Amino acid sequence: MNKKDYQRAKDIMAGKIKRLYIAGHNHKLGHAVALEYTDAKPVRYYQCDLPKIRAIVDRFNRIFGIMRK
Repeated sequence: MNKKDYQRAKDIMAGKIKRLYIAGHNHKLGHAVALEYTDAKPVRYYQCDLPKIRAIVDRFNRIFGIMRK
């Protein structure tokens, strides 16, 4: 791991960079999507196919998963 990757990992854990992940599944509500490294409740539930949910999470992480100044 180089210095840039190490700093990015530190920023993600410190909450400076927001990233989503698929937190789990509820048979009534659907798949839960939440922010990484926070104790908050799931951000949203999706009832569509898992590949579509992964595309949503990937798109968010690509747009907002960079360091903002």
